Amino acid sequence: MEVDAKRRRLSINEERESLNEALCSFLKDMGLVSPDPGEPDTPIDDLMSFDAIAHELKAVERRTGVQLEPGSKTYQLMGQAAVRALIAAVEGRLRALEGKPSEPPATVLGAHGIDPQTLRPIVTPPRRSCAFALMAECVFQKQRRDTLKSSGRPVK
Repeated sequence: MEVDAKRRRLSINEERESLNEALCSFLKDMGLVSPDPGEPDTPIDDLMSFDAIAHELKAVERRTGVQLEPGSKTYQLMGQAAVRALIAAVEGRLRALEGKPSEPPATVLGAHGIDPQTLRPIVTPPRRSCAFALMAECVFQKQRRDTLKSSGRPVK
């Protein structure tokens, strides 16, 4: 812990350089950047292997309880979305270091997240659930009744 406390904070230029190096390394690991400058780069939509971000996909499985089968269409879409999200996060941080504002990405699903008719991002409406509020109200009412009963006051 003492070492962490003494670690010096990176300057903006050092952090920018570090992020750029990490992003380039990530893109190479994912096979998105061709080692041969004459060859075109691989688009994210063509990615099939996600070994470099397997830990991210495992985290998705743990959070959602859904098993992602490697090679399945869902696994491929989740992998592509994770790659896009990681790239967008680094690019957003780089913009912040330059003092530029960032907009959150409309979608990390690429073409799969765009409605072909409206050409707008597919956004699921927020779920309106009052289950928690109802449960909290029930617990509160029960506690109130129990308190009133124990004090000998009439319960309404």
